[in-house]
Parts: sequence; C-alpha cells; structure tokens
Amino acid sequence: MGTWGIGSFENDDAADFMIDLLDSGDLSLVREVLDNVLTSTEYVEAPDATLAIVGAEIVAAARGRPTLAAQQEEGLADWVARIRPTVDADLTARARESLTRILADHSELRELWEETDDAKAWQATAMDLGKHLEG
Repeated sequence: MGTWGIGSFENDDAADFMIDLLDSGDLSLVREVLDNVLTSTEYVEAPDATLAIVGAEIVAAARGRPTLAAQQEEGLADWVARIRPTVDADLTARARESLTRILADHSELRELWEETDDAKAWQATAMDLGKHLEG
C-alpha cells in the first residue's frame, strides 16, 4: 500500500476507493467496507482497515460532521450534497465498531503504524474520527 501521510485519505487504497464512491449513487460501498472489518473473525487485514476508515469518514461527512480531512477531500462534499445519503443509527454504529476493531489488538494496520514514528499521530487521527461519529 502506498501511503504518503497519516490521514484517512492519504494512501492508494483510499484514493482508489474514492474514485469508485464518487461514481456511485449510494452508501453500498461504504457498508461493504465496514462489513469487511466487522465480519473478519480473528485478524483485521490492513487493506480492509484502510478502506473502513475511509468508510467511517464518509459516514461522518454524510451525517454533517466531517473531519478536516473529509472537508479537504476533493469531490466528497459535492457527492454528499448531490446524493444526500441517509445515514441511520445502525450504519453509524458499524462505523464506530469498525474503528474500535482497527485500533484494537489483531489489527494489521495498527501493527504497521506501531512500527513507525507516526503511530501516536495516526492513532489520534483515528480517534478524532471516532468523535465525529458520536452524538
């Protein structure tokens, strides 16, 4: 995975996902990436975690609580305004649960970040996203 920063959208997988999302007309892709994390039985693979973080960003943005990263992501605000996706409590809970699994043990992405000097900054970014999914 090509990564150029700690932000949710700062990697190749996220960039590819955003291309697909902006061509879509609903949240089905978001549900799919969140479910991939939630249904993994023992170990959350890094690509699944990366996409679920982007999915959580989109859920927060669709709820009107975008992170700064989401606000700066080209095309996302326009997509939300055009599609006007409905985010129910279940989808929001799935996004929060996905983040919890990604930040916990048995998460490849967390393990990969722990091997870098940016581990605490990455974790803070993910925890900030979680705050945007509250309330």
